[in-house]
Amino acid sequence: MELPRIDYTSLIPSVAAKVAEVIGRDDSNFIPIVHTIAARTACSCEHGGRPTTELEDILNVERAMMLNPTDVLSRHFRTVVLGAKGGSDDDGILTFHPQLPCIPLRMVVPAEDVDKYFSNMQAGLEQYFASNDRINGRMFSIESVATFIRPLYTRIGQDVTVKMNTTSEGHGHVLICADMSADGRLASGGQLRPMGFTVDTLAAGGDQTTTLRPQKNFRIRKLSLRGADVDTLHEVTLTAFKVGVEPQFLSADEVTAELFDASVPWETWLDGDMACIGQEITLNWHNYGDAPVSFEGVLEGDVIAG
Repeated sequence: MELPRIDYTSLIPSVAAKVAEVIGRDDSNFIPIVHTIAARTACSCEHGGRPTTELEDILNVERAMMLNPTDVLSRHFRTVVLGAKGGSDDDGILTFHPQLPCIPLRMVVPAEDVDKYFSNMQAGLEQYFASNDRINGRMFSIESVATFIRPLYTRIGQDVTVKMNTTSEGHGHVLICADMSADGRLASGGQLRPMGFTVDTLAAGGDQTTTLRPQKNFRIRKLSLRGADVDTLHEVTLTAFKVGVEPQFLSADEVTAELFDASVPWETWLDGDMACIGQEITLNWHNYGDAPVSFEGVLEGDVIAG
């Protein structure tokens, strides 16, 4: 029996309106999201033998975006990292200051702050949490795999702020975001391959730079780190990450190295620029701890012909 075919393009106007409602902004940048959701939905219905094209019967964008926004957005947009600006102020306010339009998907709290409480997270007047009640920081630890935040479109320079119940002791609080800039479309193709490196004896209070020079065109996809024990990366931050002179984070603020710990169940994809043959990739590290640390890392990426 031939299954009914659905023209998913007929769904796009309704899907576009729903996406705009969910993320709070109607923008042509979201057309890839719209196509992705509509196409996947039509395909699911077609293979399930359901001929209906009624939006309420076959589509729930809000559910998909809220339950697992990375599943929807990461299929077409780069995953990028946004660090908090200078840690919290005297009132316990963390400020994230994006330099590209983005949609924050998840907040990651460093180990020193997981026993603190967070509330009143907002971008402009838009609230991320459903109430003013405090949420324990362990919900946002690197080990937590299920805590997402409301996927709100955030403009360039629009601060995202969150209040802590006390001043921060940790360094490198992070928002994991979908890059909604003109260059944010996730490119396809290539073969995923690793480049390894070692950070040997990063002194207490010291800095160190890792320099990689790929021998093939290499588009960054993921960074993984492994320390001698579970506490090795707690006091380490990645203060800068560049391909040539181009930064790979959404702001100039440092990011906790725990985010890239290979021993935790959550995988952090870091979709970066392409490094051409001989172009340097640099990673700058800082150790806030009282003892020197050493760790190993792997930078994975697509090897691109040409």
